[in-house]
Amino acid sequence: MRRPDVALVAWGLLGTVAASLALAVAGQLPFGLVVLDVGIALAIAAPIALRLLGVVIPDVLVTATLLAAAGGVVVAHTALAARLAPRDLPLLHFAAALVIALVFMPGQAWLRAATNRLVLRRSRHQQAALQAFLHTLSPELGTLECCRRALAELVRVRQVPGAAIILRDGEAIAHGDFDLAPLVHVWPRGAAADALPARSFGTIELRALPLALREALVRAHVTLGAGPILSPRRRWGHLFLNTGMLGGFFHEDDVEGFQAFVAQLALLLDGADLLARTVAVERSLAHAEKLAALGELAARIAHEIRNPVTAARSLAQQLSREPGLPWVAEHRLILEELERVERRVGELLRFARRDELRFEPVDLGELARATLDALRPRLDAAGIAAGLEASPGVVARADRDKLRQVLVNLLENARDALATSPSPRRVTVAVRNGEGVATLSVTDNGPGAPAEVLSRLFEPFFSTKQTGTGLGLAIARHAVEAHGGAIVAAPAEGAGLAFRVTLPLAETP
Repeated sequence: MRRPDVALVAWGLLGTVAASLALAVAGQLPFGLVVLDVGIALAIAAPIALRLLGVVIPDVLVTATLLAAAGGVVVAHTALAARLAPRDLPLLHFAAALVIALVFMPGQAWLRAATNRLVLRRSRHQQAALQAFLHTLSPELGTLECCRRALAELVRVRQVPGAAIILRDGEAIAHGDFDLAPLVHVWPRGAAADALPARSFGTIELRALPLALREALVRAHVTLGAGPILSPRRRWGHLFLNTGMLGGFFHEDDVEGFQAFVAQLALLLDGADLLARTVAVERSLAHAEKLAALGELAARIAHEIRNPVTAARSLAQQLSREPGLPWVAEHRLILEELERVERRVGELLRFARRDELRFEPVDLGELARATLDALRPRLDAAGIAAGLEASPGVVARADRDKLRQVLVNLLENARDALATSPSPRRVTVAVRNGEGVATLSVTDNGPGAPAEVLSRLFEPFFSTKQTGTGLGLAIARHAVEAHGGAIVAAPAEGAGLAFRVTLPLAETP
């Protein structure tokens, strides 16, 4: 029960008890008990009665006023007929008929408009005010802020207790006195929401809805029903209106105005969405240009470094073959460091290079098993237990070598993350087939990463390791996106980090 209903029942019960006590004090105890029983029943039924009055009150008031006016005309006609001469009576009859016609024709429309304005708080200017307000909203505010401001203005202009919007993705926004909880739990989302009627539905149309939705609308005190926020591009969601106890009945012009408001709001949300997409594309292009410039610079630097490093490494290898050479350990260290520099230069070149992909059907389970077998000695040496969970027959359209390099980068990243973790150390590779894509995930039980690091993991040259170049994950993302897939990082269940790669499935012959 809503707060206005509770207040109405409470005041009714309080008045009934006070009247009963007054009668009892006056010695009318039996009559006081009758008043108490009747008063309690009326107080409890008052909210329902007022809602029913909201349906019939315009017609009742207009009819009563017209009958009173007609009665006044008849009384005046009778009084004047007794005083006038017989020859003047036809003129009096004509005047009385004309007055009654004026009362029942233009007077009826005027009375109905006045009733709507004073009792049901309707006005022909309300819709114009709402439309004008929507024109003032900028798409730069974003979809959620546009919804919030539109709801606030709708509640203010229509002078209703509350309103709410449930978007297609489940996001819910309310303003004023509106209980969202019953609707949020059962209202359809996504494709299920698209199956609902593409029109505003009120008391009559509610019968076409599933029982659970009808019950939720009743519990949320939605008296108008719901209007789909529908544009030529998409269905955004539904707008719900709580009109209060005396606003339960809506005429056709009210429903049309409500639909016009919702339709204009849908166009506004389209504009906000297109603007957000445009900004995202511009940022993506700027980022791509920046990466291209970085790649070109990295390639130049790598070529400049690679030649002298290769020469120094060859000389160090020749010196290490000399018999009886002192400082053997130092020569070995020099070779290891030069090899590390060459690996880093190779990463720079791979990042800068844009090789063409050779697509073929690749069994991800077999690829993951072969890659794990090749890296298992290094993982075992680091005290890491490697496991594989592969569904059979998961075949992706991919470049085998590029995809293997992606998996190697992810496993090496997991090995580095587990270097400082206590035992047991685990890394798990999982291959799944779901929802039209192939998924390849690498999960470790290491320390994980904070949110500010997660958002930057795939940025070139960003690394949390002192000796890292920050290119391994950037290369992996570039390779996955070149396949038409995606790669994301998220905290693993319990502890650690999980990388999830999605790839298009290979076409079955």
